[in-house]
Amino acid sequence: MNRRIWPCLVVIASLFAGFSGARDQPKVAGEWTIALKFVAGTAQHTAIFVQNGDSLSGQYKGLFKEGTLSGLVQGERLDFSASLSHEATSIVYHYTGKIEGETMKGTVEMGEYWTAEWSAARKPVEVLSRPQPLDYSAIYKGERFPDGRPKVADSIIERVQRISIEEAWSVLRRYGYNNQFEGNWVTNPADPLLVGRAATAAFAPLRPDVNDIIAAKGKSDGRIGAQNSWVIDTLVEGDVLVVDLFGKVINGTFAGDNLGNSIKSKTGKGIVIDGGCRDLKGIDEIKDFPVFVRGWDPSFLSDVMLMSMNAPIRIGRAMVMPGDIVLGNREGVLFIPAHLAEEVVEVSEFISLRDEFGHQRLREGKYTPGQIDSQWTKAIEKDFDDWLKKSGKTLTPYQRKKLQQGRTW
Repeated sequence: MNRRIWPCLVVIASLFAGFSGARDQPKVAGEWTIALKFVAGTAQHTAIFVQNGDSLSGQYKGLFKEGTLSGLVQGERLDFSASLSHEATSIVYHYTGKIEGETMKGTVEMGEYWTAEWSAARKPVEVLSRPQPLDYSAIYKGERFPDGRPKVADSIIERVQRISIEEAWSVLRRYGYNNQFEGNWVTNPADPLLVGRAATAAFAPLRPDVNDIIAAKGKSDGRIGAQNSWVIDTLVEGDVLVVDLFGKVINGTFAGDNLGNSIKSKTGKGIVIDGGCRDLKGIDEIKDFPVFVRGWDPSFLSDVMLMSMNAPIRIGRAMVMPGDIVLGNREGVLFIPAHLAEEVVEVSEFISLRDEFGHQRLREGKYTPGQIDSQWTKAIEKDFDDWLKKSGKTLTPYQRKKLQQGRTW
């Protein structure tokens, strides 16, 4: 080929490649759960998008009424409107916002009904009918993600990092949660610490007829790549991915260093896989990425199918719910129910302070083990208060009011 023509062809090809990439739009086709946040109150609606290039159409569902929607996708931005009739009037919802992978957020204008903030999450793949996370965790009264998962406050999660598994485990046992711990992991690094909100996924041995349904559903929802990538695409900052791979290691390697880097960039956290992983050397190079697995193997993930995302799963002898707080270290992994997270932290911190004081006084020979391990006298309680002040430590109002009185620890 003529050497003068070759550079021109390269330039032309690159221009066409750039033009083609510019036309690509995020895939939003499928069902999305929309959380509306008004000045006083919240609501949950549903949008089912049909996408043709940058054009959107589809169905829109409110609490009691349904209508149609239409709009556009322009890069990461989307703009769509829907109308719902209510009694003798009609409310037009005009949404604008930004697409962020498997989530979206922005503002919605409703004319004389003012404006609201909104966020949305793509509805998880589900083969068998199941309740939503909200149904499973109705006892939790705090903030939630758009998909219904409990969103325990960051301040509580930060405090979980400083408590021990034994302290937290004892609180859970007191409330009847006896199946929240699983041990005997292969960890990387050898002494890990992993704390965050559980995002769950469950796989099963592959059955072709069922897998065909899952693959078709994923395609209609605009999901890209292998089924383990579908899971990773849903993750957000602070998530700890917890995967039930029924203990499979050979051909059960959920992630290698490529997917590991993707998980870390999305969540800033590590993973718990009741199965295997691969590329140990590459994963070892991912900074602050704790991994709990059953083993390492060079094989690829195969002969399995994705059965659920953000649904209840079993990890060994533990029952795990989406939104549980994960506490993992070299001893094992504890899954703390979201509605008990604050109680676990308050009690665990209190026990830790009492233990620290008791150990110090035992080393000093000031008290006997019998005095420390039984109901404290008023003199010991006063000594404890003085010790707190001198050491610069404090009790929270809850710990002082609810825990310090009438306890034997």
